Amino acid sequence: MAWGKRYGWIFPGRRRAPILSCLVFLLAGPAGAAPEPFDILIAGGTVYSGDAAPDMAAGRRADVGIVGDKIVFVGDGAGHAAKRRIDASGLVVSPGFIDAHSHFEMTQLLADDPAVRASPANLAQGVTGHVVGVDGEGGLDVAGFYAKARRLGVGQNIATYVGLRAVRRAVLGTAHIAPDAAQLAAMQKLVRGAMCEGAIGFSTGLFYDMQGYASTEEVIALARQAGVLGGVYDSHIRSEAEADPAGYGFVRAVEELIRIAREAKIPGHIGHLKASGRSSGGKADTVISLVERARAEGVEVTADQYAFLAHGGSVGRQIIPGWVTRDGRKVALERLADPALQGRIRSEIGGFLTEVTGRELFISPDAPSPYRGKTLADIARAWKLNETDAAIRLYREGDPGMNTFGVQAEDFRRFMVQPWVATSSDGGWPGDSHPRNAAAFATLYRSFVHDEPLLSMEEFVRRSSSATADAARLPGRGYLKPGYFADIAIFDPEDFRPQATYFHPALLARGMRFTLVNGVVAFEDGRPTGDLAGRPMIKPVPPGCAGAL
Repeated sequence: MAWGKRYGWIFPGRRRAPILSCLVFLLAGPAGAAPEPFDILIAGGTVYSGDAAPDMAAGRRADVGIVGDKIVFVGDGAGHAAKRRIDASGLVVSPGFIDAHSHFEMTQLLADDPAVRASPANLAQGVTGHVVGVDGEGGLDVAGFYAKARRLGVGQNIATYVGLRAVRRAVLGTAHIAPDAAQLAAMQKLVRGAMCEGAIGFSTGLFYDMQGYASTEEVIALARQAGVLGGVYDSHIRSEAEADPAGYGFVRAVEELIRIAREAKIPGHIGHLKASGRSSGGKADTVISLVERARAEGVEVTADQYAFLAHGGSVGRQIIPGWVTRDGRKVALERLADPALQGRIRSEIGGFLTEVTGRELFISPDAPSPYRGKTLADIARAWKLNETDAAIRLYREGDPGMNTFGVQAEDFRRFMVQPWVATSSDGGWPGDSHPRNAAAFATLYRSFVHDEPLLSMEEFVRRSSSATADAARLPGRGYLKPGYFADIAIFDPEDFRPQATYFHPALLARGMRFTLVNGVVAFEDGRPTGDLAGRPMIKPVPPGCAGAL
């Protein structure tokens, strides 16, 4: 096997999979023949594999050979022929980044316009994959979802959960009731069906209206169906604030997720982990201890985090109590006008504002004038109202977008350095004007690797790629190794940075030189190439499912 001997193996010993020998053999051809050229050779870069093993994680000078949609070689490729050569001298070459908690299927990835489906904001950051259907929002027709992605063509790879909202709505409607035995069985069947169509697991948004009606026991019964089919349980936990009007609290919500994972026998994942509000300050160590103890006991618990101290959303989603808005805008306006409810509504809004302070609530820059770019406090003064009444008036007059600075900074840093925390954006919500939509990965790198070295380059790469692939069980993704899909980010470590801000949230990041999706150059010279090379990241059909996907 002259080709393999000539160029060596990047992964010695037990890491040398038999399939790699086959790949090398096929490329080498008959004994003594020159190997077939690579489709693409990425030459001279500093390669980070995404591996957590100490002997594999550090960056090293290497070339990367690609044939079709796969990486087939990592090593010294000097003299090897290639149809295209990318000079990566002075650049970092890493696995493409995978957004662990994304809503971009709602606004970009399945849009009518192919230029929107390319999702330039993601390609400009090296993002090659999205985990969607989070917060309990994944639909029941998983096969149809993937078929649509294939038919349209998407800019990045995509994998979805089946969500509690659709499961509950299909059987219980929007009623605030517990399912009886027959209804629960019907809901379990829906979860199993979605898993057999390619869902990667079951997600919940227990913080939100209708999903919050579900008891812990109901969630366990449903999550167990995903667990037996190899899935993951992902949750927007019931509360991210210790001072929760519903009386649940941040720590108790994490305890609930761990209980669900343990009793359902399923890996548990905390979506966008954060300590929100002043009352949650200092709770990171308690939560970290809970997770570490569970992991030591054999309960797999992971999380993701986005690199901002502000939440994003609208006035209605963030300030107006959920029980007011849960039945739609028309009913919400009626409740806001009901004298019998005024005391409770104002008390809960006031409690929220005390937690985050009105001075830290910015109205989004794309909101209708005269609110654009102003704080709630500014608007309240202009209207000669207190901030509670100003928030209610804002909702009545159109519910503009808002960024709310409620994440506790020290807890944020404590969570960031945990090895079980991956990177996400929480971006893509309709109407969201948060810089996370265009800058989540670039901000994490620039702020906490380059400027303040809270994370090493190895840690940044791992938590932005392989950590998500491992947690979500995405086969062939997340690593820069032979045999894996050629999802690759190539960036300038001195220039990679965000340009989006809270007042200009759509500006693309800079410093990403190339983004490859399934072996196709999808981003080059600061712009998308127009190739929609993304595809569904579907796992093999789980044992116990009839038929094939």
